[in-house]
Amino acid sequence: MHENDFSDLAKKDLQHAMSITPKEEYALSLGRLLVEQHPDSAIVFLESMQTKIPGSNQLSIALARGYQLKKNYERAIEICDGILQKDGNDLDALILKSELLEMTGKEAESLSYLERGHYIAPADVELVHKLAFIYADTKNKKALALSDSLIASDMNNIHAEPHLFKGIYFQRMQNYPLALKHFNDAIAKDYKFLDAHMYKGETLYDQKKFAEAKKAFALALTITPTYAEAYYWIGKCEEVQNHKPEAKDAYLKAYGLDKNLVEAKEAADKL
Repeated sequence: MHENDFSDLAKKDLQHAMSITPKEEYALSLGRLLVEQHPDSAIVFLESMQTKIPGSNQLSIALARGYQLKKNYERAIEICDGILQKDGNDLDALILKSELLEMTGKEAESLSYLERGHYIAPADVELVHKLAFIYADTKNKKALALSDSLIASDMNNIHAEPHLFKGIYFQRMQNYPLALKHFNDAIAKDYKFLDAHMYKGETLYDQKKFAEAKKAFALALTITPTYAEAYYWIGKCEEVQNHKPEAKDAYLKAYGLDKNLVEAKEAADKL
């Protein structure tokens, strides 16, 4: 049976359950299912639940997600604000509002909501990693302190991500030796850490060490052979060394794997 068939059966079961007893858990499951398949229907359904099952933050979050998918960010933010007025520590609302503000180009305000979320839930791994990455990517020194705290709390010394964040910070600051040190530290912790190999390659490319950069991207392909970005960067390395046939081949492989990578197609066409 296809996945859509399972979804349709689940939807019918949930609709039947809701007709008998309109419980929050049924409404939430049905709302999330509709958001994935039919955002318009999800919005209509979840709006109706605001009066039938009032006061449910989770249903409101699901509704905001529906508006987010429809790119009605203003309404989605409005819903998050309503939740936060009742409960300023609602983590889901803080994270979603941060996402929405980022989508509307309000990066500083988005970061402030992410920081509030981290203050409330410092052990949330996904949240702290996103925060550390943003700090690093925007040359914010807080990336170093936050990453060091993650390294210090890594009792088994196995987590590679904090080293990646430090590497990204130093790469952005154009301190390439320190960036490479931390990318290598990340790879030492997790050899299959694709992002570490890619950032290492980009850093070597920035230093005009094109042959070494190509090796880093080639290593990334041993981890994920269908990773289009790695082929694209190999193409850049080949092109700058005037290896035009090899560059074109790499660019076309990249575009063949990911049609959204239009810059690869454009680069190939120029050659």
